[in-house]
Formats: sequence, structure tokens, C-alpha cells
Amino acid sequence: MAKKFRLLLLDAKMVVEISRPGLWDQVVAGCEIQLAQAVLEDSQFFDDDQGEGHDSDLAPYVAAKSISAFDAQRMRPDAGAVAWFSSRFRPAVLRTA
Repeated sequence: MAKKFRLLLLDAKMVVEISRPGLWDQVVAGCEIQLAQAVLEDSQFFDDDQGEGHDSDLAPYVAAKSISAFDAQRMRPDAGAVAWFSSRFRPAVLRTA
């Protein structure tokens, strides 16, 4: 099995944008996804371009361990924690407009 790209999502907007076109199956197939619990909670519902509400429903991905959520508020921002956290991801940053 090929090694998956590590994807850290810290913004609910990114989660919503992936949810809009229904790309989660493709993303989880190629990525090891980690996101903050607060982001998971904030991205549960979104409105499409026509203003219609939708449910992201990421619970099946979390249950299948395709997405892992962590409690960012419990993390201690000391040098060791920052170094450990940083070492788990490539230094690439993706931005959205």
C-alpha cells in the first residue's frame, strides 16, 4: 500500500469546500487526514451557492478512522509539543481564495 499524504485541516472552510462537490471519498483515499475537533464541529453544516443547507456528515469517516480529530485546546504550546506536532507534517501550506 502506498504511503498516504498527510493532510492537516485547521479551518472549517477547507472542510466545507471539500464537502461541497462530494470529494471526501477521493481525499480520504489518498490522504491521512487530521483535523481539530472544533473544525469538525464547525463544518457539520454548510450552505451551497444557492443558499440551500447541507450536512457534511463526516461521522462515517471518523468512525472508519479515515479522518482523525484531535482536541487542539488540550495541546500544550510548549516547545516539545510544537516540535512533535510540526514533525508529523510536511511544511507545505495550501491556501484557498
